[in-house]
Amino acid sequence: MAQLSKWYSKDRVVEQLHWGGGTPTFISNEQMTELMQALRDNFNLLDDDSGDYSIEIDPAKWITKPFRYYVTSVLTV
Repeated sequence: MAQLSKWYSKDRVVEQLHWGGGTPTFISNEQMTELMQALRDNFNLLDDDSGDYSIEIDPAKWITKPFRYYVTSVLTV
């Protein structure tokens, strides 16, 4: 991720971000927080609600990883 981020100017804003393919469902809460922090450290993510950031999760895992945690991970890290 750090290597890839060098290819882009820090002035280039990430307006869209989508997590999917099973990763959000199967990584731990701590790993999700670390991944989101790494994205913020390496790319220029928006700090308000104007970005189109989404997470695709398995509804069956809703109980083990509450929706509140997904939203918190993406918006406040």
